Amino acid sequence: MNFDSYTSIYNVHDTREEEILLNIHEFFQPRKSKENEVLIYDSLNDISLNNKTYQSFYWDNNTLFEEFKLASSSTMNKALQRNLSEDIDVGMYLNTINSLLDESIGNIQESTPIKVEHVDFKKLLKMIYFDLNESDQFKGYFEKLKLVLPMLVEEVKKSAKSTPLIILNHPESYLSPKEQKMFKEVLNQLDVTIIVLTESIYFLSDSLEGLNHYSRMRLVLDRNFIEDLYWSAPMEFDEDSINQSLLNIIKLYISKFEVSPVITNYKLSDIILFEPVDIYVCLRYLKHCNYDFEIDFDYSKIPKPLKEYIYHL
Repeated sequence: MNFDSYTSIYNVHDTREEEILLNIHEFFQPRKSKENEVLIYDSLNDISLNNKTYQSFYWDNNTLFEEFKLASSSTMNKALQRNLSEDIDVGMYLNTINSLLDESIGNIQESTPIKVEHVDFKKLLKMIYFDLNESDQFKGYFEKLKLVLPMLVEEVKKSAKSTPLIILNHPESYLSPKEQKMFKEVLNQLDVTIIVLTESIYFLSDSLEGLNHYSRMRLVLDRNFIEDLYWSAPMEFDEDSINQSLLNIIKLYISKFEVSPVITNYKLSDIILFEPVDIYVCLRYLKHCNYDFEIDFDYSKIPKPLKEYIYHL
């Protein structure tokens, strides 16, 4: 797997990407890790990662929304409990409340044998709830996610036994395209390592190092292919141009790859490319992935070396 500070895995029909994510999640657990069953190799730094490198937290949008219920085992509950216990004023207020309760009960204890339990942080938390529906500011799904996720990340950064790794399963759920773009910006601002499984182009990584595309359980976007893409080019394209072209094509058109796209350079179609480097990179990548596609080119706009390459595909 390609791995960066923000890593994306694009979901395709013939690969069990969710199974890959769950194996990663279970590998990076403090207890019952799959360290004897799974090997995770960082090819960029040429090292194998051990299960103590990260502690993984696995969320989707449904589980993030559940955090607002403040269940006793929820991360949000632990965050609020930590914040309350660290606030000196809250402790002083609780002492005052308990003194007032003792005084009030003391007045009737002579006639009625009753006692009162003191209020501590845990009991106080049971009285607290999020009243999001009363505020226009938090009525939408995006507004709720924008509120809860940074709070959860800050909590796991404080409580994790090692560097936290956040795994998000389909963060585009319930969000419009515009909201997806805004939520991606929220993720980029979080100072934490993130892996997302997505079917949305808006959540793809902005670097080749963090992009993952599988076909038939095989990682097709790997270092060997990227190097060969440069050395086998039919024209003198510089390496940076090829890499940027590959990144742009995947981010723009990956959702079209599985549906036998028509590729053209002169009219509206599934994939529209004008620059020779883009035409070469796209055709070579689709061929590498064993995807079916059709071409409809105006060959008068294509340089002769590239034209010959296309003829021999």
